[in-house]
This record gives sequence, structure tokens and C-alpha cells, in this order.
Amino acid sequence: MYKGLIEDIKRSEVLDRIINNDRSIKKTLLRRGYTYQSDKQNASKKLLMELPVIDRTPVDSFYQLMQEQSNRVILKKLCSLNHGFTKEQMQKNWAPEKIDSLLSRLQDLKIIVSTPSQNFQLQNPHAEFGENLEWYVAELFRREFYGTADWGVHIVEAPAGGDYDVLARLENQLVYVECKAKRPDSVKESEFISFLKRDEFLRPHMAIFFIDSTDKIAPVENMFNNIGENIGKLKVEHGVANTFGQPPYTERIDKNVCHFQGRLFIANSRKPALDTFKFCLRHRHRTGVQDQATSGSFWLHQELNKVEKWW
Repeated sequence: MYKGLIEDIKRSEVLDRIINNDRSIKKTLLRRGYTYQSDKQNASKKLLMELPVIDRTPVDSFYQLMQEQSNRVILKKLCSLNHGFTKEQMQKNWAPEKIDSLLSRLQDLKIIVSTPSQNFQLQNPHAEFGENLEWYVAELFRREFYGTADWGVHIVEAPAGGDYDVLARLENQLVYVECKAKRPDSVKESEFISFLKRDEFLRPHMAIFFIDSTDKIAPVENMFNNIGENIGKLKVEHGVANTFGQPPYTERIDKNVCHFQGRLFIANSRKPALDTFKFCLRHRHRTGVQDQATSGSFWLHQELNKVEKWW
């Protein structure tokens, strides 16, 4: 009886692996005619901890730790302190009990180690927070939405460097997430234009410009609308009719989220990332034009490509 049950479980696990592999981001992109690249070996060297394949308990603990925005803020700070830090140094900016608890968890996960001088330093001196944020968002789509996801994806044919922070496949539809571990007012116009170009090229079902900050999204929302306004001005300057009116082109659907055409979202992390992504997904499925990505209704993106030579 038990032998048969074990065999059934093994067959189920093998089938799950086959299905997940067939739905992988790599194969999804290859079927669309794109050349997939991903330098995971080097990108993984920038993670805060090695992710064991066999024992997933440390990976689960790291994922749980990354779910809290306040923890991510502290981890980002630690990644910038290449020469080590003291507990007292961290307690100047955060509550002592918060730091004590987090440092204990980080030591258990071997993310930080103590030094002979009673200081702390990262186990991995090459860690960069951006890669950890991308890993976390991809893991969130796998765990919470039961999708397939990949981070640090490079599409050879795509513009603006072709680097996609996170791509997830949900119900046979692609979701693109651009991750920024900075304040909204630190996002450069060139960064956002690159995001728009990559979105236009791939034409996913939806795209999210995710800013891992509790600050208001207004600076990026205004930047987006200014880009649209500048496109209109450039068209007029060069004798081309401006057919899409004046900003705002975005619509605020929450204090922390705005959207464009029901499929491109700008969001911060004032709420838990999971809640924010759920909110965007609900809005996309309830109000967005379902075939928008395939019908080519990306007018601002398309106009951006047309006037780039005048920019």
C-alpha cells in the first residue's frame, strides 16, 4: 500500500517538473522567436546567501525575511556597507529590538558573520540588493500565484539593453516586472524610457514598474505623463499631427498605484508586495482590454519609437 502511494507521489513530482519545465520562461520566449540569455551563475553571486537545492528551509526563511519591506530597507543598507558595521550603528536608524531580531536571523542564515573586533560583515562581499529584489519578486510569483518565473532575463533582440528584471508566466500570459530599489524621485527619465521600450518590444499581458519604496509614486507618474507630453510637442515641431491629446495619460487607482491603458502599472511598496501585485492583477483582469497586447494598442509606446530620432 505504502509502496504504491510513494510511487504515485514520485510520478506526480516528475510530471510537475516536466510541466513546469515546458512552461519555463526560457521556452516561452523561444516559442515567440526570441533569443533567451541569462547569466545566472554570475547574477547569483550577488545574492546575499547561497540558495541550496536540496534543503529548501534556508531558502524559505530568506523568502519570508524578504517579504517585509522594512527588512528589505535594512538589507539594502547592509549591501552598501562593504567594510562591515556594528549593531550600534544600525540601531541609530532602526529600533534596537528590530535590529537585534534581524541580525540574529541573518546570522542563522549565514548572511552575516561576526568579526574578531565584534563587528559584523556580509558573508558575501559582492552582494548587491537589486539582484536580491529581483529574485524575491520572481519567487513571489512562483509561490503565491503558482506561476513560472525567472529573474535577470536577457532577450538578445530587445532594445534598451534587453534586460528584463522579472518575467512571470500566469495562465499562458506574460507579466513583466521592472524592479527599482530606490526612491521614486531618484528614477531617471532614461530608465523609464528604457522600460517603455522593453515593454513595447515584448508586449506582455501586463507590465509593472515596481519601486521598492514607501515614498509616493507621483514623481514617476509625472515623468510618464511628461514623456507623453514631450512626444506630442516633438510631433508638432516636425509637422506631424498630435492625435492623443494632453496629459494626464495615467489614472490613479490607489494612493500607491496608477495605470496606463489598464495594463501598465506604476506601484510602490507602501503595502506588502504581494497585496500590490494582487491589486494590479485584479485591475488588469477586470478592466483591461484582454487582447490589448496582441492587438497593438500601445499608442504612447509606439509614438515614443517614432519620435526617438527627434528626442
